[in-house]
Amino acid sequence: MSLIDGVISELAGIRNALGQDAGEPWRRPRRRGSTEAPASARVTGDPIFDSGRWEIADQRLWEEEKESARRAVEGEVLSSGRTGIEALAWYASFHDNQRDWGIYIPLSSLALLDELYLSKLPMDRDRRLRLAWSILLHHEQMHFAVDHACAWFELMLRAPIRREFMARFKAEPPLPAVTTSEAYLEIEETAANAHMLRQLGRAAPRQIVRTVESFVRNQPAGYQEGLNATGDTAFAEAVAETLRSYLALWAIEHRLDLGSREMNLLRLLPLGDGNALAECTVRVLDDLAEVGVVPGSVRLIQCITEIVESQNFERQLRCQDPAVRRDWSRRKEQIKIGLPSPPRFEKLKNWEPPTWSLRLRDGYRVHLQPPDPGTAAWRAVAIGNHKEMGHG
Repeated sequence: MSLIDGVISELAGIRNALGQDAGEPWRRPRRRGSTEAPASARVTGDPIFDSGRWEIADQRLWEEEKESARRAVEGEVLSSGRTGIEALAWYASFHDNQRDWGIYIPLSSLALLDELYLSKLPMDRDRRLRLAWSILLHHEQMHFAVDHACAWFELMLRAPIRREFMARFKAEPPLPAVTTSEAYLEIEETAANAHMLRQLGRAAPRQIVRTVESFVRNQPAGYQEGLNATGDTAFAEAVAETLRSYLALWAIEHRLDLGSREMNLLRLLPLGDGNALAECTVRVLDDLAEVGVVPGSVRLIQCITEIVESQNFERQLRCQDPAVRRDWSRRKEQIKIGLPSPPRFEKLKNWEPPTWSLRLRDGYRVHLQPPDPGTAAWRAVAIGNHKEMGHG
């Protein structure tokens, strides 16, 4: 049993702490036409994207979806529906759905985010899709972290904090911070976007950060304030205010001093705990056909479980030092579980057919070609040192 499973089990003993949401978390909140669940896959680790077969099937539909996404993201939706980043990806709480809770990221959202807000970056589409994934994932992880913190307070106070707050928050007449679209807690979206910007700012070049900041600036109230909450003090206060919002009534009843400057509520969120974050299920939805893009135009690669070695590869492999051959054998087993991050595994620019490079020991490389449509096996086509493989 995982830690979250244990928490859910304990919450079941608190009246009204858990509910059974009748909604379908896989369904994009702003799309009404789809009736079947898109294919979904659980994602672990840091995935790699391949758009080498990018193709628009229905240009008119694609343009309509881009405009619809832009209006939703920028808060121009005046009827029921999600706005801001939640129009692209979303978190389903374990308080509401104990079976299918987690983060949902559609492939179409990656393509739309790239096309609308990232396409001017001097990067190829695959790298921009990876950036889009990071943007959406980091934002939604904050919602999980808040959900997680609320659960611990519920176990301590034996009270249904989150669901009772959300019931009051979404009730009529609307409370402050409720928008004309689906209600959302503005300070929580501030904290979520700030967390996302802080994570990107740790390693991303300034040009990328400025581009993402521009994306945030176009979002509605609450979301755009994340730009002003990236500093340590401002971020801690945004998180504290989020938790105070959920806990306000219960804090009065239980005489909790949540306003104390000495109480760092940020520490209650598992943002720096990789094991805790890994317990939050992340699902990718393969819905490209719904926006007019040919299925398979964007592929998410997590592992390579099947490899066929070409005759040329086998011939080159026999010529290698035993240490290199052993390293290749080890790597084949490792990539069945997960792929290393670029540049240890990366797509080679302008190679035809599309080819990927996997780094081995001492500067050696293996060249791999992805499966043809309808097949599963990758092809190992070459092995050699850096110079022999045409890397300069």
